[in-house]
Amino acid sequence: MAAIRCRQATTEKVTAKRSPRSFGCTASPQQKSRTRGKTITATSTALAVAYVLFVVVLTILGVDIRELVGPVTLLPGSGLILAGLLAGFLTDYFQPTDSLGLR
Repeated sequence: MAAIRCRQATTEKVTAKRSPRSFGCTASPQQKSRTRGKTITATSTALAVAYVLFVVVLTILGVDIRELVGPVTLLPGSGLILAGLLAGFLTDYFQPTDSLGLR
């Protein structure tokens, strides 16, 4: 019910006495919310950085990871970043957020 009142307050011409906050709105419509695509992209980038750090630590410890991933050890990390970017873009493209942040 509060979401309907909040949407009504942002679409109507609001006077100083009847601000969107008086309708129960806590966020202004100008605030950008974090989308699922941004979350997916950030997660994949964090996993790629963790993979690179894991490879570097294993190399320092003397473990040869090239038997598992092939001669290019950093390629899976860059592939993870590219896959995350693509998944994040497609998620936002096919399921855009509501302009008011309401679903």
